[in-house]
Amino acid sequence: MDKTITADWARETSKKVLGKKVSIEVNKIEEAIKTEVAKNGNYTSLNFYGEKLTVEEFRKRGFTVTQSNDQRDGSYITIRW
Repeated sequence: MDKTITADWARETSKKVLGKKVSIEVNKIEEAIKTEVAKNGNYTSLNFYGEKLTVEEFRKRGFTVTQSNDQRDGSYITIRW
């Protein structure tokens, strides 16, 4: 039996994992935005469904964020500026 596994431990560990996932998503989106801006684009779309915190971060920055999840195209996030 592992008595170090408590509700507090579980909450904190979960937050750390989520934080890492959001950081990875934010970095991917930022790189995609830079790539599209260099091509004179006005949006980018990536093949994943972003975490709520990722979406909130880009909306705070002034971007329009939409997420889609359909059978044909799968999950994706679109960022417009």
